[in-house]
Amino acid sequence: MNSEPPEAVPLATRLRLLRAQLGLSQEQLARRLSVSFATVNRWETGRSRPSARARLAIAELEAAASRGRPPAPELAPAQGQQPAGEQEPAEEQTARLPIAQSSFVGRERELAALSELLTRSRLINLTGPGGVGKTRLAIEAARRSEGRPRR
Repeated sequence: MNSEPPEAVPLATRLRLLRAQLGLSQEQLARRLSVSFATVNRWETGRSRPSARARLAIAELEAAASRGRPPAPELAPAQGQQPAGEQEPAEEQTARLPIAQSSFVGRERELAALSELLTRSRLINLTGPGGVGKTRLAIEAARRSEGRPRR
């Protein structure tokens, strides 16, 4: 990529170089890192910095690219998925849930209520103050309801 040590090159520049080396758009890189397009755009313009988890994923991509290897399988399109630009129709796409970073403990009553609501509706609003676990609850409910038919 560059002869300078990675720490000497600003992250925004490293990301743009990495994308060019891998032939990816910002949107494609965002999918590989499990973040939004807007997030990658903010990183590349220096308006924000990636989390520690995202920096680790970026470093792994850089290492794979510097060795001339394709991205790791978990970063490549899943088997059976179409390459970028040849996406299947939206109704045939399946969502990929983020990998849980911790086990799901407690909140069984809320999870049961949410799971019941998911059998009847596709759109449910979870409200509450920041940091109480709305996203974690939603992801766990989605994970447990995969493959279950709606009434």
